[in-house]
Amino acid sequence: MEYSADLMLRMAMKYLDRASLKQGETVVIVAEPPSDMRVADALFQAANLKGAKALITVQPYRGEQNIEPPKPLAEAMKTADLVIPIMPYESADFYTRTCADMLQGGTRVLGCISATAEMVHDLIYELDFSTTDGVCLELEKVMGSAKEIHVTSPMGTDVKALIGGRPVQMNPGKASAPGEEAYIPAGVVGQAPIEESWNGHVVFDAFAYPVGILREPIELDIKDGRIIKFSGGGQAKEFEAWFASRNDPNIYMTCHYGFGINPAIKQLGTLKFLNERMYGVFDIGFGTNDLPCFQGKIRANGHTDGLMTQTRVVYDGIPVMDGGKFVLPAIKKLLEDKE
Repeated sequence: MEYSADLMLRMAMKYLDRASLKQGETVVIVAEPPSDMRVADALFQAANLKGAKALITVQPYRGEQNIEPPKPLAEAMKTADLVIPIMPYESADFYTRTCADMLQGGTRVLGCISATAEMVHDLIYELDFSTTDGVCLELEKVMGSAKEIHVTSPMGTDVKALIGGRPVQMNPGKASAPGEEAYIPAGVVGQAPIEESWNGHVVFDAFAYPVGILREPIELDIKDGRIIKFSGGGQAKEFEAWFASRNDPNIYMTCHYGFGINPAIKQLGTLKFLNERMYGVFDIGFGTNDLPCFQGKIRANGHTDGLMTQTRVVYDGIPVMDGGKFVLPAIKKLLEDKE
């Protein structure tokens, strides 16, 4: 869809408002074909109009996640005040050493992976962030003090883990503090429980990366945090083969979970980055989690996630989600007429 230059600029201004961009700050916009350069150009123009010092970087298409960026780009990212990654999801570098060093050094990140002008318009410019911001805050109240999470589903999921005082990754789609990492559209709210405490059975019925939308369930047995068995049909075998291809025992470790909280995302698509944000899905991830937002301890040759629906999630005996819908009264009120 075509958007006027004026509308693209207004879209970019709202994006940068979520990044708390200030006059005089430095901004690095990281693009990679087939990035929508309309988004990059609008962000560049908006940042400069706000009095920031912005630059756009473009590197060749890589098509593989967590490859360290070229040294000049890595240095630019580590010295910037704000980094805006808009590269394709299959080239995302969330879990590189450069990303960890950048965040620890105080650079903040507000990325929009596989960004398109349509995505920025529909899921950022048109979104009422007060709803997702509020859901994040209400979930943090429960998750931040919880000791144990118990997840079940009609498909057979039954898994528990100990929280261990780990922080809540709210990800409402805004970043303001030094070293803060967030992605937009909002939002996945999650945590990285104590890795070895995960035990039980997990059934993904919605999506798994890089397999895609699931036609059949993928079942996992988890013991002391590690996947010990894959079950299912052809897609389960494809998922298992991806793990084996990483040649790293740490990739089998359970590393985090998350709630999808965004009611503006209505259906599953090909992009995991959006699917895990869809209201009602529940996400469990594997592999690297040694980033500031998780405070985990796993460094692996990759990271992946699976998504399930119709989950029941209970913290210390308190139900938060049932049948894939939030049951806390404060969250139900925020989501009135939006589910």
